[in-house]
Amino acid sequence: MDRCSLIAIAEQLVPERPSLTEAVRAAVDDRWALAELTRGLRDAEVMEYIDWSDDPEMAREALESLKFHPSSMSWDWWEEHEDDDDGDEAIERFLGLAGEQSRKHGVLLVELELGGDGYLLGFVPTGSAKDLIKAESLTVVRRGWQGG
Repeated sequence: MDRCSLIAIAEQLVPERPSLTEAVRAAVDDRWALAELTRGLRDAEVMEYIDWSDDPEMAREALESLKFHPSSMSWDWWEEHEDDDDGDEAIERFLGLAGEQSRKHGVLLVELELGGDGYLLGFVPTGSAKDLIKAESLTVVRRGWQGG
């Protein structure tokens, strides 16, 4: 992902922290810019890292701690899908379903691609993320999504 995309993410998701945008802009290369953005998004509790080996309960707790997590979002739906055998790992199945559920509450569950073994995820108000998703800076998480 290029620096312009990373700057746009900082500006749009954490506008109250212009120092994050400046840190991303001033980074020596795109890799360091991504590291600055990742740190800033986590510090602002806008996104959180979820490892591929985390269980759904750990992922749920991480997602609930985020700034744009909708308080009206229940997690009861997971019980009926927990034992599904659709070939996906439990964490991918859980996150895909969480992404679908989030839409009902006016937010999208999105991923910022890190290229590693986990997912940097956050909830973003539906209208706010439109341009970033169109520019492929963020990926919408939903059933069948391939993260990482």
